[in-house]
Amino acid sequence: MKQLLALSFTAGLSGFFLLDLCNWLFACGCRNWLAGAVTHCNIHHANGPHCPWCAIGALSFWATFVGMIAVQALIVWLPSRLSIPMRLLAALASFPLLGWLMRFLL
Repeated sequence: MKQLLALSFTAGLSGFFLLDLCNWLFACGCRNWLAGAVTHCNIHHANGPHCPWCAIGALSFWATFVGMIAVQALIVWLPSRLSIPMRLLAALASFPLLGWLMRFLL
């Protein structure tokens, strides 16, 4: 039960800050879901460069996010000597790290 709560918390925070991370990585103009989301993204400009996450399409964008959540699930659920609070912190820390790594893959 504790793992489920930890994963739900990390996935929820990651989802909430996903577009903020996008803007931080690519300086594309994406904003928080509550502040306009992708309406200000440079993907809407006629000329590039365009945001890689927005340019890959909705399905690939969400697949990238699901991949991040899958890694967080592994951190939280795999057997480890780490306590649940430490797993929670590791899963939260993996979010910007994975986003940064994916920056080089797109």
